[in-house]
Amino acid sequence: MLLLAIAPSLPAGLRSISYLASWASLWFFPHCITHYIVGRLVGIRFRSYFVGQTHLVKALPPRLKPLLARIPVLGIRVEKESLRNASPSARYAMFASGALASMILPFLVPLYLLLAREAGAAGILLAISLANLLLTAFLSPRVGDFYKARCSRLDGRSGL
Repeated sequence: MLLLAIAPSLPAGLRSISYLASWASLWFFPHCITHYIVGRLVGIRFRSYFVGQTHLVKALPPRLKPLLARIPVLGIRVEKESLRNASPSARYAMFASGALASMILPFLVPLYLLLAREAGAAGILLAISLANLLLTAFLSPRVGDFYKARCSRLDGRSGL
């Protein structure tokens, strides 16, 4: 959000980069932090963070896989014992929280830009936010966090 605050004082090209970086930060970083916060609130503990590959790559067409497989994502390793001991609802909430954060929080940037009367940049980032929402809503129930949430609610399987 700091990038959004300083953006008006930047030249046009850097301002656009600042807006895009702000959007990407709200898409990328809150995901695992949200898993952690919700997990801790419901009694699930974690072992470590790591940088790896998204599970969503598994559901992509073969031509897109090599391109997107190279994009690093943050991951968090759950302590399996605490996950097994958590209620089905607690497991579901912890798994679903990351996807929800990545789907919803990026909309804050175009909203801010609309309030700041940067309609062009707001429109572009709103379109990107909507594409992200639709893509995640399509892929996550098949191989991502919503899939893990559903499975963990049914039989306690983990996969973070």
